[in-house]
Amino acid sequence: ATSHDTSWAKAWHKWALFNFDVISFHESRDNRDAVNPYLQPAVSGFFRSVSLRRANVQQDILRLLTLWFKYGGQLEVDC
Repeated sequence: ATSHDTSWAKAWHKWALFNFDVISFHESRDNRDAVNPYLQPAVSGFFRSVSLRRANVQQDILRLLTLWFKYGGQLEVDC
């Protein structure tokens, strides 16, 4: 959906949330090495979602900050 309509905020939100949930799953199993492929899509998806929506973005911002605090030093998250 994100490739067919790059301005659809809900698609970006769902894409970011999917990747965030996969990261959370791997964290719960102490498998932090498996989160790397999902970091960049989650971060960029939350940025796109927040930039395209004007209301109700607080939860996406909090999730984005969570990723930054946990993984901000990694190349996949470093801006």
